[in-house]
Amino acid sequence: MPLHWDMTGGATIMTVNSRDGTRIGVSMTGSGIPLVIVDGAMSSREQHPSAPELDEALAERCTVVRYDRRGRGLSAAGEPGIIHEVDDLCCLVNELAEPPVLLGFSSGAVLALEAVREGLPVAGLALYEPPVVANNGRAPVSPGYPAAVAELVERGDLVGALALFMTEPVGMPVEVVEQMRGDPGFRMGVGAARSLPYDAEIMAPVSTGVPSALSRFDSVRAPTVVLSGSRTEPWLTSAADAVAATITSAQRRIIEGQDHDPSAESIEPEVHRFLDGLSARPVWAG
Repeated sequence: MPLHWDMTGGATIMTVNSRDGTRIGVSMTGSGIPLVIVDGAMSSREQHPSAPELDEALAERCTVVRYDRRGRGLSAAGEPGIIHEVDDLCCLVNELAEPPVLLGFSSGAVLALEAVREGLPVAGLALYEPPVVANNGRAPVSPGYPAAVAELVERGDLVGALALFMTEPVGMPVEVVEQMRGDPGFRMGVGAARSLPYDAEIMAPVSTGVPSALSRFDSVRAPTVVLSGSRTEPWLTSAADAVAATITSAQRRIIEGQDHDPSAESIEPEVHRFLDGLSARPVWAG
């Protein structure tokens, strides 16, 4: 149901209601094959650093759909959980004229995989650095992390939640994170820490350090490209390799000069290249 037009940005702002009634905020711009961008942790429609530039570049060829995952931006703070976030994405896709390409960043790439695994029909998947932990050179995330970060957020200790996120999923040494607490960049991220329990739930099944955990995506048959940056952490490169090896149809590409936060200029040509290979636009469920 459209709410209003953003005439300045040229985007349509609307909301959809997920299966459990949670309101999900969405923006749409451009025309062409739908391309739904699925953000990772600490990101939203207006907080993703390269969002305006990337949306503008892709809108020349695609209907670019950005949505706020639950618990951030225009979206309500519904219950965390994989099934709820998959429902959010499915309800959004049901409003589109045709099955989209999903462009997922970080944990958003894993959420995209979960949705397709559950049968969401898509034209393709473009996945940037899904941060799975599957025997790829770093310690697994503690099984207690999702509950611990949720408790910190519930208590209002967003600084503590962000610090725990930096040490557990990100994998930074505790002493380094302690030194960062006073940095302006750290303080700027505190507000977004409220949504960290959602990402913790999405990532929990594939953060165990066990390679066989990725077998949950064996059924994914959609055309897929798995991307990573040449300057990213080695374990993220290995993670991208592992995801690509799991999906039968996956291509694997490395973008020179990029890290875990790629520029719009680096992502745009890779997306266009992927779309060129989807000219027949088959629809894949799983």
